[in-house]
Amino acid sequence: MSVDQCRRLLDAIRYAAESPAKVIVLAGGREFWSNGMHLGVIEAAASPADASWANINAIDDVARAVLLTTDKLVIAALEGNAGAGGVFLALAADHVLMRDGIVLNPHYKNMGNLFGSEYWTYTLPRRVGLDQALELTDSCLPIGTRAAKRMGFLDDAFGESAAEFEAGLRDRARQLAEDAHFWQLLGEKNARRLAHERRKSLASYREEELAKMRVNFFGADPAYHQARQAFVFKEKVPSKEKPGASPVPEKGMAKPGSRPASRTGTIGLEIAAAATVPTIPFAPAFIENLSHTR
Repeated sequence: MSVDQCRRLLDAIRYAAESPAKVIVLAGGREFWSNGMHLGVIEAAASPADASWANINAIDDVARAVLLTTDKLVIAALEGNAGAGGVFLALAADHVLMRDGIVLNPHYKNMGNLFGSEYWTYTLPRRVGLDQALELTDSCLPIGTRAAKRMGFLDDAFGESAAEFEAGLRDRARQLAEDAHFWQLLGEKNARRLAHERRKSLASYREEELAKMRVNFFGADPAYHQARQAFVFKEKVPSKEKPGASPVPEKGMAKPGSRPASRTGTIGLEIAAAATVPTIPFAPAFIENLSHTR
């Protein structure tokens, strides 16, 4: 997702947060949910380093908005594959649901040893534990829904077809909105967030992640820029090596001569609403009323 797409999605989430909805569903396309930063747009920028920095901050803003949605429950509904920052953006939600058979790539390091952000150092260990989190991000291997469910990465996977998944998703969103214990669930969610914030703030997680990303983008080691360019132009990715260089003054990298095609996805947004909410076109997001419950 590009900076512009992230900002549109953030606007849609804020719109939903101000609605009478009880449940918000973040739903992507049938082929993929999100692959994080828009490497094509970054590669075509006059300064890919600056474009990378703007893009990761824009995605972090979306993740933060989801994490700080205090008066609603949020479902990330992955009907298609997801990778890198897109996977970790999903973990910002309260519930993570996936279609059976999709593939996740929960790692960044094969993109020139990129550290990653989207608050993954907070959300991933919270889901799977620290040891499993480190194994997932270091191994750079894909995982399927069965393995993801066993380790606690997701809450449930269902639906062999897109139609089955979408029908099941709507049913689950309605059930959650109509749950007799909804307000208790919401209170427990907010109590956990407050307790976590007291131990370590979201701002601290973001600051630490972005400090490492700054080195990836602006540091002396060009591994990320080489890997990104190779990925966009479908060339052989350079060997992965851990960077040990210190940051250098921020300078953008020269852009290549041609403009690559997009390889990243977009996310749609739906509401399980408490009252009628008209369908409003948000590109790339959309808002649709799912239920009429208090």
